Amino acid sequence: MTTDKKLYIAVGVLAVLGVARYVQNQKQKAEAASYTAESATQELPKIEFNDESIKKIDKVMITQAAGDAGAGKEVTLEKKGEQWQVTKPVTAKANDANVKSLLDNLKGLKITE
Repeated sequence: MTTDKKLYIAVGVLAVLGVARYVQNQKQKAEAASYTAESATQELPKIEFNDESIKKIDKVMITQAAGDAGAGKEVTLEKKGEQWQVTKPVTAKANDANVKSLLDNLKGLKITE
């Protein structure tokens, strides 16, 4: 093989490696940008509650994620007629004033990072 052919092959390999490195850098930049606060706020859903939408709520599920404190917990409130009941983890009558306060506070709910 002549020196010219070896030189052309080396330049070709170097060009391929350069393009691969460029593509890898672009992917890393795109991934890093996805973790910024600006991109995260764009993905957050917009949640709004008004009196009409709150009247339609007939079930509330509150879930505490598992963590250092132990296993996760879940409480479910359901509206049966005009009364609210706790249906999970036990079945019992719920305090209507507390449930009303919970639902009224949904009007001020805002999602932030």
